[in-house]
Formats: sequence, C-alpha cells, structure tokens
Amino acid sequence: MSGPGRVSHRSTNSPSAESTESAALQPSKKAPAPPPVERPATNTVARHDERRPFEPPHVPLDMNDLPALSAAELQAGNNRGYLLEVVGRTANDTLDGFVSGTRNLSKRDFRELVELLRDSDRFGEVMKRLESDPRLRADFLTAAVQSGYLGATPARVQAKPGVIAPPEQPALVKNDPLLPQELRSLIHAENKQLAAAYLTAFDRYTDAWCAAVAAAATPGAIRTLGDFSTPPTLYEPGVTDTDLKWNGWSQGLTGTSRGVPRASKALSDKLSDLRGEARAGSYSLDLQGGVKLKAGPAWAKQTVDTKGTATEIGVKVEAPWVELSRSTDSRGNHTTSVTVAGVTTERTVDANGKAKDTFQVKMNENLSVYSSVGEVNFGGGLKGTAKLSDNVELSAKVGFKAHGIPREYYQDIGSAPSGFFGPMPEFEQQVSWQSMPAERRDWYARQGFNPQNWSVR
Repeated sequence: MSGPGRVSHRSTNSPSAESTESAALQPSKKAPAPPPVERPATNTVARHDERRPFEPPHVPLDMNDLPALSAAELQAGNNRGYLLEVVGRTANDTLDGFVSGTRNLSKRDFRELVELLRDSDRFGEVMKRLESDPRLRADFLTAAVQSGYLGATPARVQAKPGVIAPPEQPALVKNDPLLPQELRSLIHAENKQLAAAYLTAFDRYTDAWCAAVAAAATPGAIRTLGDFSTPPTLYEPGVTDTDLKWNGWSQGLTGTSRGVPRASKALSDKLSDLRGEARAGSYSLDLQGGVKLKAGPAWAKQTVDTKGTATEIGVKVEAPWVELSRSTDSRGNHTTSVTVAGVTTERTVDANGKAKDTFQVKMNENLSVYSSVGEVNFGGGLKGTAKLSDNVELSAKVGFKAHGIPREYYQDIGSAPSGFFGPMPEFEQQVSWQSMPAERRDWYARQGFNPQNWSVR
C-alpha cells in the first residue's frame, strides 16, 4: 500500500529483502591458506663463531667465580659517602676519628680512601700530623697492613734461646717506592721507632746476660746460660739507593754485632777471675822491695812483691862503660841485663818461655826510671836503691802494670763468646780430669776449669 506522495520502486532483478536477510544468516566460506614456506634452520651456536674481528669469544658467566665482597666493600659500594665521611674527619682538631674509620677496611677501600684524601689536598698535612703522634701513626699503619694495602715483614725470634731469651725482632712495614712520598716518610718514622724500641729491649737483654755471667760460680754454670744472641742488622724493607741519596735514609736501622763487645768482655773477665789471673785490659800496681847481698862478682837477692817472696842468684861482670849481669830466681825466671852509660836493657824469660823486656835510665846515683813490655803486660815506674855498705843494698820499685790477653788464649777467644760455648766433649761426658791428656787439661784450664770445679754444673 502506498501513501499519497510516496512512490514505490521495486526492481524485478534485485533480490528481495527476505532473501538478503536469509543469506546473512548463512556461514561464510574462507579462502584457502597459502602453502607454508620452508626456511632453513638457525644455528644458535654458530652465530657466536661468526663474530666480528677482534670481538672476544663468548664465555658464559660462572656465578661461582665471582669474588666474595666483605661487609665494608658492600657498604662502600652501596654508599661511597662513608669513605667521604672518614676523609672529612681529618678537618677536626684530632685525627682519632679518621684513624678509627680506617679499621676493618678492605684493600680496595683503603686504596680509595688514600686517593680521596689526596684529592682533598690535605694529604701531606694529615700525614705530617700522624707522623708526629706515635700512637695514631702506629694505629693507622696497623690498619693499612691488616687491610692488605701495605705489606710488612714477619717478626723474628731466636731459634734456640738460652736461659735468658733475647727480645723478638719487630715486624717492619714495607716502604714501597711506589707509595706517595708523604706516606713513605710516615712509614720510615714508624720503622725507626720500632727499631729503637727493639734496641732498648736488646740492651736490657745484654745487661741481664752479662750480670748472669758475672754471678756464675763455675764455667759449667756459664755454659748453662747458653751463647749470647748476636742479632742481625735490621734493614728497612723497600728502601733503595735513591732514598739514601735524596732522603738521607739508611737501610740499616740497627748496627751490627749489637752487645757483642760487652758480652765478650764480661766472659773474658769472668774466665780471668776463675783462672785467678788479672783481667785483660785492667791495671795493677807494680810494687817490689828487696835486699841484695854482694860477694865479689856474685850476688844474691831476696824480693817481695805481689806474687810473694822469691830468691834470686846472679853474677855481674864489669868493664869500662859496660856491665853484664845474669841471674835466675826461684820462680824459674832467667834474666840477662846489659848496662851502657847508665842505660840498662834487661830481658827476662819465665818458666813458660814468655819474655819481658825492661828499659831503665839512671837519673842519679839512687833513682832510675823504667818501662817494661811483655807478650801480655806492659808497665813503667821508678826504681830506687840505697847502699847500706859495699856488700848490702836495698832496692824498691813502684809503678803500674797493664794486663793484656795471653797469646795462647787467642785460639780460644777468636770467636768469643761463641768459642767458649763450642764443643766440649770431655766436659759433656764428664771424663775425669786426671785421665785427660795434658794439652786438653791446659785447654780446659784456659776456660776457667780446674779439678775442683770440673764436675760442678
């Protein structure tokens, strides 16, 4: 039905509305998919071999090979401000805070701390202040060594100490030439202080050893003390010839053979006491009095001196300007003297073959000046004479005598004090004194032994 004014156009060739709606409800048909294109397989391993020139080879990351981080490294890695804070503490009046902040740092942290301090332009000032404070200087370098930033030599002790043990040789900080000069000066000051403290302790050890030797009653007791410890020279590690030239440093912080002269003297004196002889290097009075009886060219003289009483018998031949005299006394001394124009030359050889020469110059009829030189002793003084009659003459001698070391002892003390502590097989095995050959008894006698103290330790 059509209303007025509306014109309906319907084409006979167009599908109807019903047919169009019905077709929309039917399922649509898709076009067929194109056939798949075959691609070559990808070689995931070969792509690493096809790298650019100079490209390093691929290495898988092994988590087990990663370095372990310390607590300080984690702290510094997470917050670098910690090290900056430690550096900032150097602006305070004291450096206690700065030094305490260096404790327990790793080697990397300590190196970075030093670099930060150098960047702050306060490095030289801080090192100088630390150098002037022995306690803080030692604490700072201890922390640096413990962190691994600085190296140090190990402390050394005597391998076989005796009854009195020597002090331990200190550990010294390595003064590496690659370190900043300000830090090297700090290390040098600390090493010198350590060496000085060691020498003080070693001098106390020397005092104790010498006192023990002096108090020993027998040679066996001295051997029980053990040999004196001779320390090697302490050398500062890292110091070079350049340091000697430009810094005025010395590689040797201590002298050689510290205490050896004192120990040798103490042992020599004690052995002289045990032998009943005057100590080497000592002085004594040379006193003598005598009565001389003449009977023509022959004469006899009785003398008294520090060794006791001796009788001397001799003969004198006189000629113009020359007098010749020869005598022998009860101690086995043989004396020959020649007098020319008031000057007398006299040679005395004792029972052991030791010779002594005496030179005497006559000042007046009753007074002469003399000097004597022997293999062991030398001395000098005045001689006086007084004639009671033509056949009786009194004499007196006043002077001094210096005592040396007998020649036969040279082989014994060539390495003293070590020579005394060398092999003594007969003493260790306690061979009887009388059963030893005479030369061995003489050798032991020079060491202060005798039949009475031979078996006493």
